[in-house]
Amino acid sequence: RPRSTNLDLGKQIVSVRSRPATDILPPFGVKDHEDRYVPIPKTTARMLAELLVTLKDNIYFILLTPNRNREIVAKWQEHRRLGKPWTNGRMANNMLVSFRRHAKWAGIADHKTITIHSLRKSCGVNWANNLPLHVTQAYMGHADIKTTQQYYLSVGEEHAERASWVIEQITMGSDDTTDARVTPAPENQANRKVG
Repeated sequence: RPRSTNLDLGKQIVSVRSRPATDILPPFGVKDHEDRYVPIPKTTARMLAELLVTLKDNIYFILLTPNRNREIVAKWQEHRRLGKPWTNGRMANNMLVSFRRHAKWAGIADHKTITIHSLRKSCGVNWANNLPLHVTQAYMGHADIKTTQQYYLSVGEEHAERASWVIEQITMGSDDTTDARVTPAPENQANRKVG
């Protein structure tokens, strides 16, 4: 099944790769033609596994409704028949409208301007704050680490607090210093902001 090749639920990895066209499925091109591999939490892997069990064999896109899946396959067949070019944009759906509606229901103040890309930015900021920069660069798919530094790495008040905590752990001889690089100060964990 085409959809399963992009999921490794055991390793909790989603791969985003370019795919050539088939008789049934349209081509898909990754930005800059570079494969991306993104880790997912255990809870997401479990949800995807449960979702895969419920899908029928002719559903190729697990995050689209069966109707939308049929529309895309039919649209691709029509493009092939007419010899028209295909772009990723032809797979667009109402995800942004639905996303903003849910953001509004959640009470997010800027729900009218938030985008799906905002989730990527938020994830990148959280990775940059908790992982080595080269790891964030790899998961964000940046060719140059300067891009990661420019957009996802900034020094704020919470960093100063964390730096003080790390120094205290080191100078006091605490055994907790081995994880100080990736573990937030205990008093700050509950107050951490999502990018």
